[in-house]
Amino acid sequence: MPTPNSNASSTLVTRSILLVAAIASNAHAAFEPPADRPNIIFIFSDDHALRTIGAYGSGLHETPSLDRIANEGAVFENSFCATSICCPSRAAILTGKHGHKNGVLGNADAWNAGQWVFTRDLAEAGYQTALVGKWHLKGSPADAFDHWQILSGAGGQGHYFNPDFETRDGRAFQTEGYSTDVITDAALAWLDDRDGDRPFLLMCQYKAPHIHRIPPPRHMDAYDDRVLPVPPTLFDDYVGRSPYAADTHMEIRQLPDRLLN
Repeated sequence: MPTPNSNASSTLVTRSILLVAAIASNAHAAFEPPADRPNIIFIFSDDHALRTIGAYGSGLHETPSLDRIANEGAVFENSFCATSICCPSRAAILTGKHGHKNGVLGNADAWNAGQWVFTRDLAEAGYQTALVGKWHLKGSPADAFDHWQILSGAGGQGHYFNPDFETRDGRAFQTEGYSTDVITDAALAWLDDRDGDRPFLLMCQYKAPHIHRIPPPRHMDAYDDRVLPVPPTLFDDYVGRSPYAADTHMEIRQLPDRLLN
């Protein structure tokens, strides 16, 4: 989950209580659905480790808005993801199936838009459905959502600054600003324009903090006065571990002298 970085971002995450698939059972009065049909907001970040979220015990990172959602809702402390890479995880969430069943085993695999996805069932039950932000599946959201505005460019990853978007109605455009802020503003705009008499599902999906992890300029100096602890696995020699554990393209190539001495 992204840490809200603007007033708009803060507004989005405080309007509803998040419970993983984000059942907004205690939503803001303006968004309150019938009691038996809760509004749903799904907030999805990319490559976001538990240790960077305060609610999971981080002593270093501050995520006050996310922590408030956790305190007022629930925190899953014993949940697991069998497909923790980008495209396969997204396909699994939409279909409820592992990659060998939904067809997305890796980031290069094509998305079968004709298979069952939970969003269409919600639409048939009267829900308005929207996806705003990062899609990153090899294929279009097609009719999986009533409304979608997804990042384009950079292989579907989108850019951190002045991101490009495409929409269900065929528009393609660039929006000035930082990706997290722009996505949040677009999500809020959809919430404002939707039919207030019907329940909704909003999947708000961010690029951050995916590599290359670039914060907005206003947060560039957030850790200048902090001493970052050296993790116990920094010098891991992987003895007794699977060979795949050491086979990674994201690693520290050269350590600063202050860490080596």
